[in-house]
Amino acid sequence: MIIKNFKIYKTKTVGRNCLVYFEFPDRQEGGHYGDETLLFFNMTGKEVRKLKEIDIDFRTEHYRGSPMILARFEPTKWGWDLGMNTLKYMNFGKLK
Repeated sequence: MIIKNFKIYKTKTVGRNCLVYFEFPDRQEGGHYGDETLLFFNMTGKEVRKLKEIDIDFRTEHYRGSPMILARFEPTKWGWDLGMNTLKYMNFGKLK
């Protein structure tokens, strides 16, 4: 599913991976009213903020030039913290 209307609230980049908290105002499912916490592979927050559209489906490789989403977390503080721990694990225990 390609999303064109979105707002980025926060990002955290560690190495070449980025955790992003989004709002998709036109999408309401799962009780979260279009909020998503997504982990992008091989992309910085600066690069994510430049995107004009996001394909939020999981891909095993870049598809039509879309960034690869590695994981989706619940759009809550707990989900953000879990995403941060995943980033830390992916960066060999460091959040820098």
